[in-house]
Amino acid sequence: MAKGLTPVDFFVHIIESPSPDDFLLKRTEGQILVHMLQLMNIPCGYFIAVNDEMFKKAVYEGLPAALESDSSIPIIHISAHGNADGIALTNGDIINWYDLTKILNPINNEYDNLLILCMSSCRGYAGCKMAITNDDVPFFAIIGHRDNPEWSDTALGFCTFYKNLSKGHSISDSVNAMRASVSDDRFSCEFGDDIKQGWLEYLHKKKKEKLQMATQNLIKKARRQGIIK
Repeated sequence: MAKGLTPVDFFVHIIESPSPDDFLLKRTEGQILVHMLQLMNIPCGYFIAVNDEMFKKAVYEGLPAALESDSSIPIIHISAHGNADGIALTNGDIINWYDLTKILNPINNEYDNLLILCMSSCRGYAGCKMAITNDDVPFFAIIGHRDNPEWSDTALGFCTFYKNLSKGHSISDSVNAMRASVSDDRFSCEFGDDIKQGWLEYLHKKKKEKLQMATQNLIKKARRQGIIK
């Protein structure tokens, strides 16, 4: 282990919602992750959620039960199909980012804003939107792909991420190792408070620009009407 690094105590709570075709082909990334995490002696849990009700139970009942006598940092790993608007469950239910924000906020608040969210889905990075659509940020950090990754890349990439994190590497450094393991720089990490602050600064800038433009238009109008020179 590199000098100065302290192993991180965390728990990976995997919630998987495969498509019907994934079930047919026994293509479940979550099961692969469970085996690998167990080999690495990283505590984990696994739930399959085929609909919205089961997904919420996996979050609200599954995670607290697993962490009831444990002080580990909670990581929710969502393995599902998705797009820029949210994720799709097995039965076709769609959980958009706004709905997922409402689901995750109580958990993140319960664990003192320490929740790490790993989105193993297409466009999982778009989950950053959750930090700018609600007063409460629903995660400490989010890791996801900017495009449409292959299942093999998400499985290997997240295994690498968790292995590095368990050795005491930072979240950012662990994501860099993840990228290198699958030769894909589109896996990205953002921190919730940074996203929120950046959004607020953007809104302030746009408001200021809008006010300046309105002032300039008023001056131009006043000059045309001869009110001012």
